[in-house]
Amino acid sequence: MKKKLRFILLNGPIGSGKSTTANLLQSKLKRTAILSVEDIRQLISDFKHNREDHLLTWKIIHSMCDEYFKNGISVLLEQSYCSKDNVNQFLRLAKKHKCSIGFYHLQAPRSILLERIKQRKKDHKTSKAKIISNIKKHEETTYPDAIVIDTSEMKPVEVAKLILNDLK
Repeated sequence: MKKKLRFILLNGPIGSGKSTTANLLQSKLKRTAILSVEDIRQLISDFKHNREDHLLTWKIIHSMCDEYFKNGISVLLEQSYCSKDNVNQFLRLAKKHKCSIGFYHLQAPRSILLERIKQRKKDHKTSKAKIISNIKKHEETTYPDAIVIDTSEMKPVEVAKLILNDLK
């Protein structure tokens, strides 16, 4: 019997726990590619935060997802902000490949997000203005198809467990 493909979309502002959750899920999900928008952007040596480079990044990720699905590999996509149109494009691709879909929006109050970012050990090149802009976009955007998970009182392992239970 052929394994059912999955498309898992982890969405949320900077500091909501997407990367940590994706890392925890990676060891639990078999035959799943873990893709991050930020990782793809870093492949371009002089990535510019302009429309052209952002569109290129999304085209590359879309193509990667399509190719993984064609080859029987599920995908977990971690991304910090995506327009509703862009989200719908990925959901249509997953439906085209008959994937089961898990769409999760991780969130926490702004004060908690900013504190988490401040406590990070790794060097982030993201300016405070960009961080605030990212958080604000998420506060203003709702995704009706997403399961919202408030991570403010949850440990990342609990978030991962909740998602794994939902995927069953």
